[in-house]
Amino acid sequence: MSKATKNFSNITIKQFRALQATIDSGSMIAAAEKLNVTPPAISLQLRLLEEIIGMPVIERLNGVNELTDIGKIVLKAGKNIDSALLQCQNSINKLIGHDTGHVNLGITSMAKYFTPLLISSFLQDHADIDISLNVDHRADILNKLQHHELDMAIMGEAEPDSTFDYLKIGTHPQVLVGSVKHPLCDKKNIDINDFNHDIFLMREEGSSGRILLEEFFDQLQFHPPKTIEINSNEMIKQSVIAGVGVAIMSTHIMINEINTKQLAIFDVKGLPIERNWYAVKRKSEHFQPSSQIMWDFIIDNAEHYMPKI
Repeated sequence: MSKATKNFSNITIKQFRALQATIDSGSMIAAAEKLNVTPPAISLQLRLLEEIIGMPVIERLNGVNELTDIGKIVLKAGKNIDSALLQCQNSINKLIGHDTGHVNLGITSMAKYFTPLLISSFLQDHADIDISLNVDHRADILNKLQHHELDMAIMGEAEPDSTFDYLKIGTHPQVLVGSVKHPLCDKKNIDINDFNHDIFLMREEGSSGRILLEEFFDQLQFHPPKTIEINSNEMIKQSVIAGVGVAIMSTHIMINEINTKQLAIFDVKGLPIERNWYAVKRKSEHFQPSSQIMWDFIIDNAEHYMPKI
């Protein structure tokens, strides 16, 4: 035969199978029976294989089909391909069975107070699913979600949107808190105007916490005489503990401090403000199996891991 002029990538699985079956069975007739085809079909596949390679792959010695040195190389390549295909099949079967995969989860900062427990519980049954956790501002989370940098997200706000689906997964009450030494700690049904001598600690302009607080004050026509703006929930919490002022915050942020009597919740008319947690995904999203099982777990279980007073 002439030197090979065709691309080896034109070799097909059928040709590898025909070569393997012929060697294993000893003849083209037996190979045809094994593969449930006709002997001419086996002969054709071997001829096409040799045309692509440009050299014989089988020779008859003493009435027996034997591999040539070229044939041994080709058959080894066929076995490697079979092994790779089997590994591919196993990997896909694991993925379909939710055993492996990767999930990119985004959360807003306040969700960090319960998300670790949620993830820990999830991984107890799905240890082979890898999770990347991204903590960011709401706008950045939505931007990453829109550009497929995240698979799903957990956040505390939902707005009508043609891009995302929001599904409620729990609540996080907003309450007024202060130092345990505050004189109004033990009073009931307090009017917000009774705090007109207190300093209110507030998040920065434009933040969701600030917007919520201003809406509440507007409803009650209350205007705090003095405020301090702080761009960190943790810093606000520590400042309240230190007696700097009072603040309206989510109970999820300060559950430990409330339980250990470092902070006091005031019984104020109109409070708590009930806000919701949402799981968020792109509309018409078709999840990979690993992402789907994570999504379902969040929907079904997230509320159980949210702090409760």
